[in-house]
Amino acid sequence: MRSKLSIFAASLAFCLQATFGQSAEVPPTFEVATIKLNNPDMKVPGMTQGVAPSERRVFARDSLVSLVRWAYGLQKNEQVQAHERWMADERFELDARVGEPTASSMASLSQEERLAKLRLMMRTLLHERFGLEVRQQEQEQRVIALMVTKGGLKLKSPGEMGEHTLRGIWSSPGRADATNATMKDLADLLVNLPEADGLPVVDRTGFQGEFAMSLRYVPVSVQSEGPTLFTALEEQLGVKLVRARDVVGTVVIDAAHRPSEN
Repeated sequence: MRSKLSIFAASLAFCLQATFGQSAEVPPTFEVATIKLNNPDMKVPGMTQGVAPSERRVFARDSLVSLVRWAYGLQKNEQVQAHERWMADERFELDARVGEPTASSMASLSQEERLAKLRLMMRTLLHERFGLEVRQQEQEQRVIALMVTKGGLKLKSPGEMGEHTLRGIWSSPGRADATNATMKDLADLLVNLPEADGLPVVDRTGFQGEFAMSLRYVPVSVQSEGPTLFTALEEQLGVKLVRARDVVGTVVIDAAHRPSEN
């Protein structure tokens, strides 16, 4: 498997070099990867569906559409256009591991840069194993815009709520906590909540830094007193959700087949 992925990466680099008349960086690849149709009887603690990346491994249990969405950094499966039903309906178990040379070269990268490289590696893997061919497009559609309130942002600095070595937001119904997050992290969290009405959440705050937060609200599914998500965002973070239209990225799957045997 490693040799097949390496051959694909080298061939792609050669084509790029021939096209542009100069050397091109070889696309990064996983050292080893297994993909198989999901076994519903196999239980993974804490995970029923989704993509779980770490520094040296990406484990996933999801459809090809969801894998493509993750590989291209999209928020919603609806941003991936598939022409065959199995691409969205069938789940696959994927376990891809980063080899030592690549892991060493990624050690000095930021968490965001490492994640971006893992996404590139996933694209290479999907091309090799699923024969994936795609087109990236942009289209205007309805979105939820994340914007700053008139009163301004009310964010805490990283470190105000403890150690901030880990990026991201930890959430459960009615709460979300972070010691080192970005507005993109917040938008990616909000897009999965029912209050977003299934629409992409676009960051229009203009805030480029990192922050800490402790958000508390009453979910729409709970009958209880307390601030709604919309109120909590405004009062606790100084941001608001506004319906708007914007240009968002989409991926069109032109060709794909069920994965080859491991």
